[in-house]
Amino acid sequence: MRDLAKEVGKEVTLVIEGEEVELDKAVLEAIGDPLTHLVRNGIDHGIERPQVRQQAGKPTPGTLKLSAWHEAGQVIIEVTDDGAGIDPRTIKDKALRMGLREGADLDAMSDKELVKLIFLPGFSTAKQVTDISGRGVGLDVVHTNLTKLGGTIEIKSQVGRGTTFRIKLPLTLAIIPCLLVAVAEECYAVPQVNLVELIRVPAAQVADRLEYIGAALVMRRRGICYRSCTCATSLDTVQRRQSRALQGRPISLSLQPGTCTMGLLWMPSSTRRRS
Repeated sequence: MRDLAKEVGKEVTLVIEGEEVELDKAVLEAIGDPLTHLVRNGIDHGIERPQVRQQAGKPTPGTLKLSAWHEAGQVIIEVTDDGAGIDPRTIKDKALRMGLREGADLDAMSDKELVKLIFLPGFSTAKQVTDISGRGVGLDVVHTNLTKLGGTIEIKSQVGRGTTFRIKLPLTLAIIPCLLVAVAEECYAVPQVNLVELIRVPAAQVADRLEYIGAALVMRRRGICYRSCTCATSLDTVQRRQSRALQGRPISLSLQPGTCTMGLLWMPSSTRRRS
């Protein structure tokens, strides 16, 4: 880290918290590269040069904080810098120039959604290609590697104040808590790490809570429309072409497989317990 900071002409203080947190060996070995990338990213893109920090009224040395703790059966790791933050407008302009999204789609996105675009393959805000950045191997690799581990990554950024990357990981790869659902006489496991909540939709509310916008099925929840799909359709089961999805009392599994939240509709075939 010191060599990298010196190479880019910056002063950086590293703070580490949670050294006592333990992880499964397989998880520990797999997160080495993603964490290294996030640390390098914070130094290269996040923390400003000394003269810029002085003009902004910040301490000359920037602070990069790496912290870890246990929470709800998971390990939370945060990589935080007190740098320039991520400007959604810069991300929007770069995504448009690179042709990653249409202008109308970008205009409809919130600042939080725009910042998440940094996880797109090939995306980079670097103005020139160096040994450190601009090579097109960016945060999409970090996102992909963490997803393979059953983990997630979130971003919180404020322009001029800094950026925090929060990683959620399972304690072990040997045992992953799951919710079991039965579809067309087959049993599927949904990792709890991707499960936000279970929502039972009463039969009387199906027409109000579930609807089609064009060809897309959406679910209304707390005033927000979530893109949804049925288990039978997604899994290409024998029930695929049957119109059972919006009948009876469907249960929506609110999932967060990556950086977005979606609904997966499951129609219980019976109320009896299965072992």
